[in-house]
Amino acid sequence: MRIKGVEKRGKWSNVLIMKYSLVILAAIFFQVKSFAVINGTAVSVELVKVGNPNNTPNLTNGYGSVSYEYFISKYEVTIGEWCAFLNSVAKTSSAPFYSELYNTNMSSDYNSAGILRIGESGQFQYAVIGSPRRPITYVTWISAAMFCNWLQNGQGTNSYLYGSYDLRNGTSGNSIIKNQNANFRLPNKNEWFKAAYFNPNTQSYTEYATRSDSAPLNENYHGTNQANVLLNGKYFLTQNNLKLSNQNYLTEVGSFVNSSSYYGTFDQNGNVTEWLEDSPNEYLPDSRLFWGGRWDGENTSRTGSSLYLKDSDGQPHNGYGIYGASSKLGFRIVASQESGNQVMSLIIESSNDLKTWNEKQLIPVIITNGAEFFRLKIKE
Repeated sequence: MRIKGVEKRGKWSNVLIMKYSLVILAAIFFQVKSFAVINGTAVSVELVKVGNPNNTPNLTNGYGSVSYEYFISKYEVTIGEWCAFLNSVAKTSSAPFYSELYNTNMSSDYNSAGILRIGESGQFQYAVIGSPRRPITYVTWISAAMFCNWLQNGQGTNSYLYGSYDLRNGTSGNSIIKNQNANFRLPNKNEWFKAAYFNPNTQSYTEYATRSDSAPLNENYHGTNQANVLLNGKYFLTQNNLKLSNQNYLTEVGSFVNSSSYYGTFDQNGNVTEWLEDSPNEYLPDSRLFWGGRWDGENTSRTGSSLYLKDSDGQPHNGYGIYGASSKLGFRIVASQESGNQVMSLIIESSNDLKTWNEKQLIPVIITNGAEFFRLKIKE
């Protein structure tokens, strides 16, 4: 399923739902030397449905129980998607929170580059370096929240300071106001944990997010239980224990095609760690959790403190400041099944997913080229 924001039309909003997978708007690429600038692109995030509401929590740590159905992005947010975001909202260095939108390490750190900024302030353009399908890094929690806002508001030019998270009153302490009815947001720890480790067939939790109780290997793309992680001191892409300053270590999202979670997410135990919505505790309001595996770290399991990234001294890392960023940290998003006062444009791959929408006046409109379009009216 893919999902993006749509425009509103008066008192009632129309949503088009398509039965088969389709990219809503194609990206416009043109070459600038060896880089690709992505302009005028509507970001379409591919989602998977996480069902089985009211599942039991994991007995070891109490995580994973979610009382509702929801959608989570199949992949980590990519460099190409972030580049489209920048070309929409970051034309000038005077843009609010500009330093959170574009970090120069996105181009200068070759281990994870990235995105190149071109031109002068007021006419900035951003170009993808290498493959746009790798995960974006050097994003802070604040910048990840702004991306959610941008999606929530239909991907407009000046629409990233509020929507899912209101940042207009500041970002310290409890000043960030969450929109409880938002469609797009960062996953909370139970949503992330369930999507990664829960087995709906056995109503239990696997140890790793690859449908396995054994630590993932880092040998190849097509085997089962594989991930982009450091294993026995060796990096996946080089199969070498020497870290090179000019080597990019990120793999394209979803590359380990036979190593998804039970719900169909990829890379929750590898590539980059991921921001969560939650603070570690009430005493650290300016920090947020981040979970998962990473390209230069050993595998992280679901049990105990190993969920938390460990510092170099081996101690659990209880969170990261909301302005922290690194070459090993990215994010994915979740979307609500219920639309609230906002509306979503959905492309649904399975007719079973349409059952949820029956009570919301789902009406067939037209059938063309084998694809069924539906119009959904939601009262505001």
